[in-house]
Amino acid sequence: MKKLKNLTKTALRITTAEGDVLIPSEGNAFVSTALEQQSMISGVPIMTKRHIEIFGLPEKENNVYLLVTSPVAIAADELGRGAEDLLVPSGKIIEDGKIKKFSYLEKLRRGGR
Repeated sequence: MKKLKNLTKTALRITTAEGDVLIPSEGNAFVSTALEQQSMISGVPIMTKRHIEIFGLPEKENNVYLLVTSPVAIAADELGRGAEDLLVPSGKIIEDGKIKKFSYLEKLRRGGR
C-alpha cells in the first residue's frame, strides 16, 4: 500500500472528489542555498541561487511518497538524490487571501518542473 508522508512544516489539506484529506506534518525538509552574482545590468546585480544541502529528507522507502516544497524537490534532483519519491502540493486554493488547501500533488519531471 502506498503512503504519503508530509515533510512540509505545516499540515496540508488536499481537496478530492470524496472530500478533503488532511495530511499532518511529520517533519520539515528544507534546503540551504547560496547566492552567486552572475552579472550586472544597469547597475542591478543578476544573481543565481545554488542549492548547497538538503536537511530533513530521509532515504527513499518502497511505497512511501514524501510531500515536500518545490525548492526541496528541485534541489534533490540537482544534487543527485533524485526526486522519484517526492511530490509537491500544487493547485493552490486561496480563501480570504490565504492558501487554505491544494487541489493536487505534482511530481517533478527530471531536470526541473
